[in-house]
Amino acid sequence: TTTTTTKTTRASTRAPTPRPKPRTTRASTRAPTAAPPRTPASTTRPQRAAAPPLPSFASSSYDPQETVHIAAVSCGRLPELVVLVRSVLLASRHTPLHFHLFADDANYTLLETEIAKLQKADLRRSASLSLTPYHISFPPSDSNTWRTLFRPCASQRLFLPDLLPATVHRLIYFDSDTLLLRDVRDLHAHFGRFNSTHLSALVREGERANINWYARHARHPFYGPVGLNSGVMLMELPRMRAVNWTRHMADVLLEHRQNIVWGDQDILNVFFALHPETHYAGLDCPWNFRPDHCMYGLNCDSAREQGVFSLHGNRGTLHNVKGDKVHPANIQPALQLLSKMVEQQPLDRNFTQAQLDNYVETAKSGGYCGAEAAVIVKWLRAHAT
Repeated sequence: TTTTTTKTTRASTRAPTPRPKPRTTRASTRAPTAAPPRTPASTTRPQRAAAPPLPSFASSSYDPQETVHIAAVSCGRLPELVVLVRSVLLASRHTPLHFHLFADDANYTLLETEIAKLQKADLRRSASLSLTPYHISFPPSDSNTWRTLFRPCASQRLFLPDLLPATVHRLIYFDSDTLLLRDVRDLHAHFGRFNSTHLSALVREGERANINWYARHARHPFYGPVGLNSGVMLMELPRMRAVNWTRHMADVLLEHRQNIVWGDQDILNVFFALHPETHYAGLDCPWNFRPDHCMYGLNCDSAREQGVFSLHGNRGTLHNVKGDKVHPANIQPALQLLSKMVEQQPLDRNFTQAQLDNYVETAKSGGYCGAEAAVIVKWLRAHAT
């Protein structure tokens, strides 16, 4: 096993900065904590403006053995980021990995410490591992606008094409509150299915329009019938750089600032609504399974059949507890229990059937999603030792 650490200096972006717009009230979460009053989608959804098509690209060869580059960002929640990294290592023991990990100034030294711990750990890997720390960086002339657009540093993902070295071609971005349960190589393989116009791939924001926020309340264009969630994102970086991706992001913010609620995710939805040919729609809900898929009953049919591949504990569901001033649906003990298992599992051992059976038995009474505990670990149980 080869484990390397690469240190970087502060990155800079070439993104243009949007002119200030009147202040709007920013919501505290990416999705409502309870289903809002029903409003017919036809009365709320704006017309999509036509946009000139972006250039297509020559097909690039896909090597199924190439190193998988992964990016994640932490501002104030470094333990979540560490658990994400651990989940990838546990699920992808035979896949060459290079992590690009971003942290704010307050957590950068701690990130370096955590990377050093991973270097010393017995990972029992048969493939290479590299970890590179980065400082958070936004366009300097308007850093605060981007830094606080939704949650601190959430919009950092929009600038990854400019922040990462030109040698990084294909990138998978994960929100830090994510647990990977299936080999990341299987997710990366979707790059091999991109056509000549695809820049990126995300998972739908929901499966049912009648309980979907975008379908019922968005005041800006969004992709498809239910929009996209930005928690898991595949990025073809050379193509994104070629179309001046960051300029498009700034232009969307400039035009739609007053109607943006969910920050960078809304910006991505507007862009892909205007340029739908650039989005690869082949990622299904098991790759970005969220509490929304189980808190009102299971509504991810693919997960019922195959299990969950990537668990995204958004809205604080991996750490909210009773007593916090949050909606009860955002307290999910079953998801927290799985996160704790990943945090405590030795990195040189796979989960056992006994561990996962015990999880299902313990978690099934844990919150709205506990009833779907067997579905959540179905993939893990099928591949456990």
